[in-house]
Amino acid sequence: MRGTGSNRRSWPGHSDAVDRYWPAEWTPQSRIWVGWPRLAHEWSGLMDRARREIADVVDALVQHVPVRVAAGADEAAAIARRALPSAAEIVMIPTGDIWLRDTGPVVMETGTGALIANQFAFNGWGGKFDMPGDTETAAALAAAESLPTRAYPFVLEGGAIEGDGAGRVLTTRQCLLHRNRNQWTKARAETALDESLGARSVYWIDEGL
Repeated sequence: MRGTGSNRRSWPGHSDAVDRYWPAEWTPQSRIWVGWPRLAHEWSGLMDRARREIADVVDALVQHVPVRVAAGADEAAAIARRALPSAAEIVMIPTGDIWLRDTGPVVMETGTGALIANQFAFNGWGGKFDMPGDTETAAALAAAESLPTRAYPFVLEGGAIEGDGAGRVLTTRQCLLHRNRNQWTKARAETALDESLGARSVYWIDEGL
């Protein structure tokens, strides 16, 4: 989760934009959520290795910021408790994949400085990877943080967008305009990003990283 920011502002032409401030990537964070692998068939025999590597990441993170780990199942939670540092909090919420940036909510800041969770539809990256639990992760994570939610009916993965905290959003045509998401026009996509994230301007690149 990104923490509250001190550079909240109104943008020209957006009198209510202060009510949907999306903090930048580099805004100080109040907590980080990490997913824990639980579906062996998704890891091609490498789940133990993945768990060890994620444990290393969590061990580094807890030195600097509180960490919550989404386990998704009792067996996964039991292994996580043995593998992770005691400073990490294990939380039982529905998960499929571990990529919480895509399956979790996008946390916003309101005009009063309170946090609110934007909850978007999720369809397994356009139907490519359909895993049980993924469509429930965003609401469950928001509930675990006691955050109110705003639900939007369209598909939007957190990993498909980058924001600078000043109303500029970077995204790709490959993802947002692909027919396996919303069958959007570019104009409709930009309107949706404005309505949900307060995007003053949207910068488009063709594909991927």
